[in-house]
Amino acid sequence: MDAPILVLPYKKIFWHANHMAGTESHELTAICWKKCITSTIKSGQLDKNEQTCLANCVDRFMDANLATIKHLRNMRQQ
Repeated sequence: MDAPILVLPYKKIFWHANHMAGTESHELTAICWKKCITSTIKSGQLDKNEQTCLANCVDRFMDANLATIKHLRNMRQQ
């Protein structure tokens, strides 16, 4: 009988997590695209330098996010 009341907060948490992931994905795309794509894409493919730049940009973005999460977790535990 209490289950429907408890489900609502989980749905909100799930929606918020999905929303944040989507927002982060758009931010990552905007930052890395602006930084790495320097030419007009005519052939439907990125050149090798752009591919490498994008891969490195995504890696740095993910590393920064993980470092931030770890730092916040450590602060919370203190």
